[in-house]
Amino acid sequence: MSEPHEPDEPVSTPVPLAVPALNAPIVNWAQYYASLGWPVFPCHGKTPLTPHGFHDATTDPFQIAQWWEQQFPGVNIGIPCGQDFWALDVDPRLGGDNSLFQLERQHGLLPHTLLSLTGGWGNHYLWKLPDGRVVINKAKIGDGLDVQGTGSYIIVPPSIHPDTGRAYCWDLVDGPADIMPQDAPEWLLALVTTAQASPQSATPPTPQSVPLPPVDAPILQGSRNKTLYTYGTGFARAGASYEMILAALTEANKRCQPPLDAAEVARTARSASGSRRAIMLVSPPGASAGSNGTSHGLPQWGTQQPLPQLTITDLADMLDRTYPLPAWLIDKLIPEGLIFFIGSPKSSKTYLGYSLALALAYEAQRGGKWLGHYTMSHPGTVVYITLEDDEADSRLRIAELAPWLKTIEPGKLLFVHGEDFPRFDQGLVEVLRDQILERYHPALVVLDPISYLYSTIKRNGDLFAEVKNMLLPLRWLGRKYHCTIAGVDHRRKQTKDDIDIFETQYGSGGKQAIADAMFVIVRDDKEITVHARLRKAQDQTLTLNFNFLPNGSAVWTLNGAVDGLLGIGQYSDLRMQVLNALSGAGIPLSIQDLLAGLNIPDSRQTRNSVFQILFRAQKSKEVEKTDRGKYVWTGMVGTH
Repeated sequence: MSEPHEPDEPVSTPVPLAVPALNAPIVNWAQYYASLGWPVFPCHGKTPLTPHGFHDATTDPFQIAQWWEQQFPGVNIGIPCGQDFWALDVDPRLGGDNSLFQLERQHGLLPHTLLSLTGGWGNHYLWKLPDGRVVINKAKIGDGLDVQGTGSYIIVPPSIHPDTGRAYCWDLVDGPADIMPQDAPEWLLALVTTAQASPQSATPPTPQSVPLPPVDAPILQGSRNKTLYTYGTGFARAGASYEMILAALTEANKRCQPPLDAAEVARTARSASGSRRAIMLVSPPGASAGSNGTSHGLPQWGTQQPLPQLTITDLADMLDRTYPLPAWLIDKLIPEGLIFFIGSPKSSKTYLGYSLALALAYEAQRGGKWLGHYTMSHPGTVVYITLEDDEADSRLRIAELAPWLKTIEPGKLLFVHGEDFPRFDQGLVEVLRDQILERYHPALVVLDPISYLYSTIKRNGDLFAEVKNMLLPLRWLGRKYHCTIAGVDHRRKQTKDDIDIFETQYGSGGKQAIADAMFVIVRDDKEITVHARLRKAQDQTLTLNFNFLPNGSAVWTLNGAVDGLLGIGQYSDLRMQVLNALSGAGIPLSIQDLLAGLNIPDSRQTRNSVFQILFRAQKSKEVEKTDRGKYVWTGMVGTH
């Protein structure tokens, strides 16, 4: 490893970091801005969380880590204006877009500069501070146009707007990967600046972080951990491994008075190395995206990610460890992880999802069971994300399924309504993790219908790989947070080319490869058959009835369940059971007799399956049908 750079001057700010990945933790973005020399401070919405507001802003990476990782994890980032840049805030809700249009029509278009898209549908244009002039804070230059200079601050990406819930983001072309604040045009400066600052209006400058000691100076007691941690994060964000960071900090520790013990240095190196995760090595701020120094195409966001550090586990160690058994929402039926409810339109799959949600969030707390039969092993909060129902629809379904329910404990059954929920290519996994799983720790999350959230499949692309890449993160989220994530999806009619009913799902077989369980729902009038295929338990067939009573309430009734799949084309086990029952009975048996004797629920689906088996057995001369519609093993005719 090369020796650390030894500057002639004391280090006042870190070396500029690489632009973080779009989905990187917000603390990484705060550290990135600090590396540009822009002091930052935490905000709840737009309200500062520090005692002195933006005056407490700092570039100190240790303080930033303490704020965003310990005191205020995940909160918004504020940056004071008037020190490194000033901002033109355009708010279209107040007519700012029209005001800017009129100014540009009169004076000319604004040149390219660093541009933020605010969560309130507006823009922040960031400009260099002009030499010899002072930007007038809150200068009035038009409706919806706000000048943010000394004494003000802005919220920066990837913060969340407190009113809209939308994320601030950098413009795809004029983002920090390609451009930094530029000189504002002269006509704009003439509107927002004065020749010199008025002493009465001057605002005290924002405090700076305490400079680090030069790399050849002693590191005194009281600043040893902080200084080594700062050095370590700098190496980490440059892509150094833990071993490289440890070596560098061990060398730097020789300047500590007195030196820290080796274990403390190792802990500091381990902590600092965490800054390496989720950092993308892209073009440095202000540099072009192209290798020849000229900008071309879109910014290269996250295209040069450091190679991951593999975790190697020795079987010898694994044999000495105890691992938890597979967890179940409902034992041997609904596992944690990723599952699918797949059914044709009007197959009542959404009502089935609502009934499960109610059972977990309410009935299980009172000893109730799902469908009157299944005990819930992991009852708890449910978050139901519905892309088709609005609040009135959800309220009606709950009233139909539980007309007796008048109150429920807050925080048990939560709904997300509307089509603004992000798709997979718009940050679905991150939103699900950060805003739902981390916040509510639900037992069940339902995405209904999940097909509305799929990314666009590339023409002639690898369908299996694209489906896998979308869905596999959901499975790992379910495992990590001990939660069941259920996707409600559509199915098509079965064709002669389908080996079994599970191939009637839309899309790729990648779903079957990834899912921990799949439930295919087939409806015949009021009778419903659910074919359950599970990764770590016996496949099952459930038969149910779903009825609307005269008073409008909707009632689910479980007729029964049997191990194995009874769908058409899946006859091997069932065929043997039916023919063995006939050969050993000694008398003719009807289909209903066979179902009762084999303890199989009597439904249209199961009757059809047994009929198909007997029909084929007739063709092969294994059984014959009597004139009373019963079936007999070959050679038994005449005994009826």
